[in-house]
Amino acid sequence: MIEIMKNLVKYLSIVLVAGGFFSACETTELNQLVSPNQLGADQADPNLLLNSIQLAYAVNQQVFSDRSAELTRIDYMFGRDYFNNYSSATMNGVWSRTYSSAGVGILTNLQALEGIDAASDVDYSFHIGVSKTLLAHSLMQLTDFIGQATWSEAGNPVDFPAPMMDDGQAVYNAAFGLLDEA
Repeated sequence: MIEIMKNLVKYLSIVLVAGGFFSACETTELNQLVSPNQLGADQADPNLLLNSIQLAYAVNQQVFSDRSAELTRIDYMFGRDYFNNYSSATMNGVWSRTYSSAGVGILTNLQALEGIDAASDVDYSFHIGVSKTLLAHSLMQLTDFIGQATWSEAGNPVDFPAPMMDDGQAVYNAAFGLLDEA
């Protein structure tokens, strides 16, 4: 009796797995031409762009706060030597959240907001003002931490796929200009 039950369970499980494979193939639609994860500029919601900018800024502030606390020994930095604790990739996340064209960058989302504002009858000057203020502060902090940042060639990946760094004073002047515009 036990042998019959074992065989029955084995054959039943094989039939169920095979049936699952056959039925799964009929319902899968693989011919999607537009990715729902990458919206076009005409599909972007200005409120969500501002939310994305604020989220990127908040995460950057957390990183700057953590690194500052570690550098001033308020927080433990996992060692005694600064050069052994901080690699050249320490600010990569902050850098990408500030400049990235992958939909998370403060600068690229600000540029998208400005494009939407120019093409729309709705006034999005509040969104743009907040975004410029947050970008200006992020630029100042990047300059304070690294000594220089990208500004004159930033935000134009077609012409400048690897933008050059600007000296700290030029970045600060650009940040103050953003604050004046905001």
